[in-house]
Amino acid sequence: MQLRLASAPEAGDAGRCGMNLIRTIMSIFLLLLLAVSVAGWLWAEQGMKPELLAGGRLVLAACGLSALLALWLIWRFRQPDVG
Repeated sequence: MQLRLASAPEAGDAGRCGMNLIRTIMSIFLLLLLAVSVAGWLWAEQGMKPELLAGGRLVLAACGLSALLALWLIWRFRQPDVG
């Protein structure tokens, strides 16, 4: 009777795991950026003059939308299979 060891993970698995870790870290940063944009949007209406409010909200909206676009792009494409 021969004992058989579990096969070692392939080289592509380690790269895929590393890529998912990087994607997750980037996603956490982008979600924090989105949360700060929402908080800034709510905070801006409390203390800004009406003529400055539109410009501030434009910048915050652009920041939030770009964070959502970046999240979509990060997770849209799969890493190609190696081998």
